Amino acid sequence: MKCENGVAKGIGKLMAAVVKCHIGRASGKTTDDMGEDACEQAALLKFGTKTKTAGCGSCTNLGNIATAVEGIVDSNNGQVYCAAGTPFGGDDTGNIPADAPTGPMTKCENAVAKGVAKLAGGVVKCHIARASGKTTADTFEDACESAAMAKFTAKTKTAGCDSCTDLNAIAQSIASVVDSNNGLAYCQ
Repeated sequence: MKCENGVAKGIGKLMAAVVKCHIGRASGKTTDDMGEDACEQAALLKFGTKTKTAGCGSCTNLGNIATAVEGIVDSNNGQVYCAAGTPFGGDDTGNIPADAPTGPMTKCENAVAKGVAKLAGGVVKCHIARASGKTTADTFEDACESAAMAKFTAKTKTAGCDSCTDLNAIAQSIASVVDSNNGLAYCQ
């Protein structure tokens, strides 16, 4: 359990790092798909080298986990970067805002992306609490996740965002994606 909890924490950090690469692309820190992919590869490498697997079962495969997590974040990028603009391209959904790199739409969508990273980490913490016995029933884990989603929707500001930005839909989707991929960390 201790090992799998560590892998789960690593997954939360990896999700946040990939989101940060998307923010960098929208903000002009990386100017093309290759630069954004290089950022993601650095995050994957860090996950693979910093995440400890001593004590995990043979089902724990950090390479497979990293690939899956990157795919999950990339395929859901369009929920955050939903306004019209230049497509991120490559394996990423969504559009770089038309007012990038410093316009109000870009700032807003980047703030939503940061909130998504925190929400994903919050849901992972709920799973860790359940695995550690801090929450002993599914209803308590669900309440923990609901609290993380409520915090995301209450604290994430959408001034400057396009009308396509739907925090409730994003929160539901992120919680569902993290839940459905919980077996990446807890595979025993």
